[in-house]
Amino acid sequence: MPQYYNECLDTYGKICDYMIFVHDDVDFVNMDLAYQIEEGMKKYDILGVAGCINPQIKDINLWHLMSDRNNLRGFAAHSWEGTNDQMLLTVFGPSPARVAIIDGVFIAVNCKKVLNTKTRFDENFMFHHYDMDFSNTCNMNKLKIGVWPIMVDHSSPGLREFHDSWKKSNEYFKNKWTKILQN
Repeated sequence: MPQYYNECLDTYGKICDYMIFVHDDVDFVNMDLAYQIEEGMKKYDILGVAGCINPQIKDINLWHLMSDRNNLRGFAAHSWEGTNDQMLLTVFGPSPARVAIIDGVFIAVNCKKVLNTKTRFDENFMFHHYDMDFSNTCNMNKLKIGVWPIMVDHSSPGLREFHDSWKKSNEYFKNKWTKILQN
């Protein structure tokens, strides 16, 4: 996935103002999505729907577990098989808000600013942690990240167990950012 995101940035980034990277199990609820992105990009370089203000690298790195609940921002709806066509809204905190990392379920980028800073997704990540890694890279490159009140319906119950691929990714993320942040 990060390789594909980088290819999109390299191929289309020069002709697009903004680009949205979104999971394939997401539906947009906002009827004014383009307007909301335009408004959000006036304030931030990178937009998400949910994120964390002050994350700390830990043994288990999930964006919503890397700080206490008071540091979470944004919201997302969830509906999946077994919820009887109900949409469950998870509110993490106020939105819009400046954050340090965002959930990769939805990432909108200002193409010009991302390309000018040579910010890219780390292609060593297959799926897990690519969003937090990208967020950290954006912060290092002085790009402003924020969550914006864009309503998405994420048709997934989320991570239920830590498979080997998640553990390997977590270890790579933890080692990479512990070293970078120590320097």
